Amino acid sequence: MTATFGALGSYVLKLEATDGQYTTTDYVNILVNPLTASLTAASDTYLDGKKTTMNYGAGASLIVNGNPDNAALLKWDLSGIPAGSTLQSATLSINVTGASADTYEIYELKRSWTETQATWNKSNSATSWQSAGAHGSLDRGATVLGTVTASAVGIRNVVLNAAGLAVVQGWVNNPATNFGFILQDYANTIKDDLAFSSREATIAANRPQLQVVYSPPILASQTLSVLTALAPQQVASQAAVARKPSAKAVVMEPARDSVFAALATARDYSPAGRITLASGVRGRLPAAAPVATDVSGAAFDAAIAMLL
Repeated sequence: MTATFGALGSYVLKLEATDGQYTTTDYVNILVNPLTASLTAASDTYLDGKKTTMNYGAGASLIVNGNPDNAALLKWDLSGIPAGSTLQSATLSINVTGASADTYEIYELKRSWTETQATWNKSNSATSWQSAGAHGSLDRGATVLGTVTASAVGIRNVVLNAAGLAVVQGWVNNPATNFGFILQDYANTIKDDLAFSSREATIAANRPQLQVVYSPPILASQTLSVLTALAPQQVASQAAVARKPSAKAVVMEPARDSVFAALATARDYSPAGRITLASGVRGRLPAAAPVATDVSGAAFDAAIAMLL
């Protein structure tokens, strides 16, 4: 059977089973939580303003600096997050190997680049950046999506701001726009570079991560399989067994005005007194809809009619 949930939170599922003579009720607590995707960078490299034709895509470290100018490029594959998902947060995690007292900004990249070909001058072997160092308006966005300050070595987590979350949401909605981030601060003139592990790091946990908390589009239809409800042990007559008892399940949302319902038909009745709820229909009952307490009565039929 399928129960429908309108939002994240805690729910109580009420189960009722009857053979027409006896009715039993049980409750199941259901907690609907968002999902978290922990993604390792799919591509990364850094640009070196001193060595303008050098590529560092195979290196184990990424370097960001303002004197000389260095910038890190990072990209993640978000295809595992279903299209239509709603993002709650996005957090960048890096393993700092060389601390810095400076603050570096995160921007959205606006053009495609190749990990094994990108240099200070070019995004790939055939295409130059609009401005060297990916500094042009066609190379990167102008909005700061988050900042990195790492005065000590070790794992550093940076929660992207609202603009950053919106950018990642856009990548999920339209993967063709996903060119990743650039981490830089060319305005800084102090020689105090920040170094952190790249995706080539030997220890997997040290590689750049993007943790995305999201609600998938299928959240509104959580499947509850093989639910069972105890039937009254007193029911023993062949007549009661022959009636093929019916059952219903109602999802109650105390914090909402509406009531979500899932109706199911009892498939099997065993001498041990268990009823297995089989396939059913789902839907949303209006606030004024009659919710039957007698599953064989007219109110029950009216509730079904509203769901179909």
